[in-house]
Amino acid sequence: MNNAQKTRLKMVMIGVVIAGIALYLTATGLNEQASLFQSPTEVKKLTVAEKKTKNIRIGGLVLEKSLKTMADGMIEFQITDYQNEVTVHYRGLLPDLFREGQGVYADGQFDDVSKIFVAREILAKHDEKYTPPMPGEGL
Repeated sequence: MNNAQKTRLKMVMIGVVIAGIALYLTATGLNEQASLFQSPTEVKKLTVAEKKTKNIRIGGLVLEKSLKTMADGMIEFQITDYQNEVTVHYRGLLPDLFREGQGVYADGQFDDVSKIFVAREILAKHDEKYTPPMPGEGL
């Protein structure tokens, strides 16, 4: 092997190492940013330490007859997967499509004291039949 070939081989090896590092950093960064939801059954399996430290997104259905509005404006409801339920507290405006029996995602953390999920954001799911109102139609 002459010097030109050795230099070329070194450059290719350095390029492969740099590409591998870039791929690893991209994969770990995307994994941290992934916004997958967990069902109430999966959340029940988390340890107490994970519930305290992790930002969690719970997904499921709003349990029928569980929606309550407190005097201080706090909204309480339960998310279910028909195996387990998680009680959620939320302060703010609910999405228009939010209702009992419909799909919902709640993003937040568990409260240390009450062990209740405190949501920062609520996203309502809609089925494939949803169509927004046409321009000019009444709201």
